[in-house]
Amino acid sequence: MGNLAGHSISAVSLLLWSLWVIWNNLVRWHRSRFDPSSPPFRAGMRFPIRGRHGVDAGFICFCCLVGISVECGNALDKNWNWMYPENSQHIAIYFAFFLYFLIGTLVDKGYPILPYADDIFGIFALVVEWLLFAYHTHGKLPFEVVVHTLLGDVIKGGILLELLMIWKKSNIIPVLGFAYTLLFQATWFFQIGLFLHWRNTWDFESHVNMTYATVIFIAHLFLDAIFVLALSSFIEKSVRGGGCLTNCSEEKRILLSQDEKEERDDFKKGRIP
Repeated sequence: MGNLAGHSISAVSLLLWSLWVIWNNLVRWHRSRFDPSSPPFRAGMRFPIRGRHGVDAGFICFCCLVGISVECGNALDKNWNWMYPENSQHIAIYFAFFLYFLIGTLVDKGYPILPYADDIFGIFALVVEWLLFAYHTHGKLPFEVVVHTLLGDVIKGGILLELLMIWKKSNIIPVLGFAYTLLFQATWFFQIGLFLHWRNTWDFESHVNMTYATVIFIAHLFLDAIFVLALSSFIEKSVRGGGCLTNCSEEKRILLSQDEKEERDDFKKGRIP
């Protein structure tokens, strides 16, 4: 992960996951507000694709395996000696998220998994990511320490918001905030990759450049938030106007949310937090 290409794998995976979660949850929330036939809103992290459950989580599992393979390939020399210990940390992070999405896939496929096990492993994955990045900067240049410390702050926010999301799945704010931290991680991973790509022209010991890095970080914070607000406005306008997000075929409705009949039954029985 020590270059632009390595960071791009993580960034693309987080970007796709965050946009998928943001889009679907906003669609479900706005539909619950404006479409009387829709069930009450319930936050979700995985959604069917063409009626098939587990496809999205399975895809992210594949991305994690690709990341593990790339990290192993970069860490081994021609004699199969492990050259870069920090790659072990990256592999541990990929494996933690692989377990999270694997359990999510099994849950979506109907296997007998403990309730909320997928949510708990999601928290485990974020805690693993935070711990490893917190101890990832030993011996690094000051600039690298700063950008990874800022990343750790985003991860801590994600842990808190996921805990709130588990506690209150009937509210859009925790899940939207959590997905925002994933989007923030994605764009910041891209930015770290660019910093490493510019290593020959960007002084990693300059205090001035560390100051610029914090300003760039804040720019990501605002731009990602503005993007989420703009996307929400677009979805709300479409739902209000009776567009495809409201009046669509059953197949498309399944694309945008989980099985609504089951959710309505759960809501009547009081099983939705």
